[in-house]
Amino acid sequence: MKKRPSLLFCYGSIAVGLFLGSLMAPLLRFTLAHDWGLRVENILFYRMLFASLFLWTFCLFSKNTRPHIKRIFADRRTLVFLSVIGLSRAAELLLWSVALRDTNVFVVNILGNSTPVFILLGTYLVYRQKTSSRALIGIAVCMGGLCLTGLSGGAGGASLESVLQMTGTAVLQTVFLLLSQPLRSGDEPLPATLMMAFVFSIAAVCSLGLCAVRSVPIAPFPWQGWGMLVAMTLLCTIYHQTVPTWTLQFLKPENVSMLNLAGPVVAAVTAFFLLGEVPNLQTVCGGIIVLTGLGWYIRQDAKAKRAQMSCPPQDQQ
Repeated sequence: MKKRPSLLFCYGSIAVGLFLGSLMAPLLRFTLAHDWGLRVENILFYRMLFASLFLWTFCLFSKNTRPHIKRIFADRRTLVFLSVIGLSRAAELLLWSVALRDTNVFVVNILGNSTPVFILLGTYLVYRQKTSSRALIGIAVCMGGLCLTGLSGGAGGASLESVLQMTGTAVLQTVFLLLSQPLRSGDEPLPATLMMAFVFSIAAVCSLGLCAVRSVPIAPFPWQGWGMLVAMTLLCTIYHQTVPTWTLQFLKPENVSMLNLAGPVVAAVTAFFLLGEVPNLQTVCGGIIVLTGLGWYIRQDAKAKRAQMSCPPQDQQ
């Protein structure tokens, strides 16, 4: 029997993953600011390519994932789901990168953390899952903060176009999560590493096609460019997305989600030192309102779930 890791180790792992994930936006801006021949299209291609190669290597050598590979190719429905998920993932990351070129890192991370709002709407429309009225207050507060951030403009602010682009990113992230749920549930759930290997592979093919259509070169690059690509893949893509999933075996989802709310703050501090970006006062106020609304929503939603689990089922008459 494997020894259960300590809470300190779990929280420490999440903190490291949170820090590395928050580095993605400033590192991308830093890379685009240099004349290394890298653009959002070929950066996306190599991130997806390197991540898929790493995960496929892990899956092929893992006894737990190898049996599921044949199952995927034998099930047409699963292949269709994975293809749509891969397309949505590629579109989401591309839209996120384009929005990052026109606005600052703080705004990008604030709007990126608004995904729970659209997940709530999506789960209600698709699965008819309701939430408490108190949690809806957090959603309203969050939307108000998003509007304030979107109207900030100017130096250190965000244009309406950038806000719409990041809103589209949040919607695509919702599509990704909703379509992934059927594959990760049931009697034989698909391993997360194998699913992401397929998703990253499809996203890599899509981004390669985008590079061809837009005549974006995929080589050669100086050693600095290759170094940044490897760093963004290993640190900001694979580690950042794998560790929170692993810790869900030992921590409650609401605890992990609460820690993720610190992402915009970490990204803003990193962007200040790497890029010299300073968000304006209206943007900061809007970001604080968004984080407050998200924190309230997650707390109230967790309370409702705990109350539902503790309530004994009523006997049917």
